Amino acid sequence: MSRKGNSMDNGMIENFFGILKTKMFYEQEDKYKSIDELIGAIDTYINFTTS
Repeated sequence: MSRKGNSMDNGMIENFFGILKTKMFYEQEDKYKSIDELIGAIDTYINFTTS
């Protein structure tokens, strides 16, 4: 799906990860003290947006 000429095949997931990085990572390096906190925050974000 990611070969040349098929850029629209994964457009939705690329957009989702772009939004996720903007909301959860950029300029928030000190917010999460451990990887478990980060995983929990991502899980909460995904479950909130899909509800």
